[in-house]
Amino acid sequence: MPLNLGDQHINLTDAAAMTARFRQNNPLGTIVSHMLSKEIIEEILAQPGCEGIRIYNAIDDSNIATLVITGVDASQNDMYDGVLAEHTYKCPTICPVGNPLNS
Repeated sequence: MPLNLGDQHINLTDAAAMTARFRQNNPLGTIVSHMLSKEIIEEILAQPGCEGIRIYNAIDDSNIATLVITGVDASQNDMYDGVLAEHTYKCPTICPVGNPLNS
């Protein structure tokens, strides 16, 4: 049975306000976004029984904020024995051009 978490969409106005609040409440240089490849997301979602993803805040060996991503099954349990992801492209360093979500 697929996960039913309700509507998870957000409009651009609300999303931009939320990301702006984050930037305003954290020092310059704080990681403001992480990018993952389509391939790793598809690999996680393609696992048998995977119904979604869960994203954990984490700290790497260099004491830098990162994310750990895992698949989630229909019972909302982590698929920690399957494909896990990290190694995100972090902004600052690798950032998109200015847009409502980041400026």
